[in-house]
Amino acid sequence: MKAHLNDEFTLKQSCRGQRVRIMSMNCCRHERKRLASMGLFPGCGVTVLGRGGNGALFVRSGETSLVLDGDICSSVLCRRDFFCTKKLDKTNI
Repeated sequence: MKAHLNDEFTLKQSCRGQRVRIMSMNCCRHERKRLASMGLFPGCGVTVLGRGGNGALFVRSGETSLVLDGDICSSVLCRRDFFCTKKLDKTNI
């Protein structure tokens, strides 16, 4: 059965190069606060840059690049992000 484009999936299931939007975090309060302190929270966009061992992911959110362990990646639910915004460059004004 094919997954619908708007279906939620875990961050761990994302592919390299994929842009996703975090929808929810199914982890303890402490982990949610830790992720928020790194700029990851529901509604923010994340790009998967690569994979490491044990399910770890190398991701970018805004100007921040992070490595998240597989357990955390399994608890973050997301959707494909079709609306990537281009950063405003002052030379284009």
